[in-house]
Amino acid sequence: MNIHVDQPWQDPNNAVLAAGVEHYPNTVLADWNDLAGQNPGWLNSDGTHLPIDGPGAQALASLVAGLV
Repeated sequence: MNIHVDQPWQDPNNAVLAAGVEHYPNTVLADWNDLAGQNPGWLNSDGTHLPIDGPGAQALASLVAGLV
């Protein structure tokens, strides 16, 4: 799973994760950055963390489960 955070290290870290997935063909990368970026209302005011039991938490769980 990649990351979604308003920090300068987000994109370089996501690039490392993507490169790792390309290197290991039996892996997949859950794109939390894209999904969270499309749904900013899911996140707390810091733009990073999720409210407990909010729609973003359910979306994240679904993403991990492979349902999104």
